[in-house]
Amino acid sequence: MDEPRFAELLKSGRAEVPLFVTDPDTGIGLKAKLDWLAPTCTLDIKTFSATRGKPISRAVTDAIWYEHYYRQAYFYSMVRALAEGNKKVSGAQTAPTFILAFVESEEPHEVRIRELRPKSGGEVSLLWERARLEVRDMIRLYASCVEKFGNEPWRTNQEVDPLLDEEIKALAFT
Repeated sequence: MDEPRFAELLKSGRAEVPLFVTDPDTGIGLKAKLDWLAPTCTLDIKTFSATRGKPISRAVTDAIWYEHYYRQAYFYSMVRALAEGNKKVSGAQTAPTFILAFVESEEPHEVRIRELRPKSGGEVSLLWERARLEVRDMIRLYASCVEKFGNEPWRTNQEVDPLLDEEIKALAFT
């Protein structure tokens, strides 16, 4: 809360807001639990550690990429738009700003605030578009598994598969 911009973001809004919607393309139920829902933004809070001498800005950017936080930004924005009455999955493009606030785990508890947007400099953000494609693929996969397996465990029946000598590398040279 010592970071003025972070404190300002938390002035109005609600914490831990669960949202439940139906995906208009697949009819499957979706849910999200937003860390902070404010009129002007959706805020998600993450902790981080700057390791191996990496600059903080690089640690945060790497976390967004390697932890796939960009997918979460798109998904939460889409779910919020649907929950607020936009009946198209493209509503994520017009949802309120999505902000990731990173708080360092160790002292001095540095804070970095990053905004993920559908457009950057008037052009479509490649990261946002990638998130859209990946999230839509995951939702379709989830819907197909629900259709195939219902409430049962998501396993396919297995046949007896004979083990062949060629599969054992140690036997190849004896």
